[in-house]
Amino acid sequence: MSGNKLIKAGTNRLRKAADASVDPAVPAELQNRTPADAPAQQSSDALPVLAAASNAFAGARVLSSDDIQGTPEEQLAYVTDRLLEIDALGRRAEDFLVLNKGVLLEVAQDRELHKVAGHSNFAQWAAGVLDVEEKYVFELLQDAARIRTVATLGSDLAQHLTKASTRKVMAEVIADHGLETAQALMTESLAEASRLGKKRPTAALLTQAVRGLQAPAIPNQVAGGGNFVTTPTAPPAPRAPPRGGPGAGG
Repeated sequence: MSGNKLIKAGTNRLRKAADASVDPAVPAELQNRTPADAPAQQSSDALPVLAAASNAFAGARVLSSDDIQGTPEEQLAYVTDRLLEIDALGRRAEDFLVLNKGVLLEVAQDRELHKVAGHSNFAQWAAGVLDVEEKYVFELLQDAARIRTVATLGSDLAQHLTKASTRKVMAEVIADHGLETAQALMTESLAEASRLGKKRPTAALLTQAVRGLQAPAIPNQVAGGGNFVTTPTAPPAPRAPPRGGPGAGG
């Protein structure tokens, strides 16, 4: 075999596989990036919920007074829009953190990884890792499960359940009354909250609505109204005196 053929054969044997550049330790969405893409991707990877942020918060930047320009009306509009945006991002970030903490704790509990760390009690181990009270560990697990449950309501409704207390109420409604009833109750509660000047229903308002589901039906009540039909009734007929009573002949 000539020298050229040996070189060619060696080159074929050393040729990399098609997936040789894929690093199994790197998430798929971060593979095959060009250098130009890297900086932008890195900034959003720091906190994935920021991927939906406007340019004002791109790269997880902090605003300064220089960002707020224009007429007083334009400044007011900018400040208002950014406050609403960062508030929404904060709620999404909180859900993101709770869900991921919940998944990690669920896996650790199911696989008894606390024992690998030399602990016999899961809650004690997890509380030590997170530097929280043991009861918070279980609250975190429960809230993560509730976030997944209320997500079935649809994003247009679930986005208003920003507190653990409201998620608890609605998760129970879904479990006890079904998804369609829960969606109807949530829609009605949003309308009631708006009527009261609130942006979203509170746990107390939702609980009050749930009581309406559990209340026994009242006869003659007009469906969906709250008014009652009064049906006139005839006075009771006089009762006949008992036989053999006073005044009876004998």
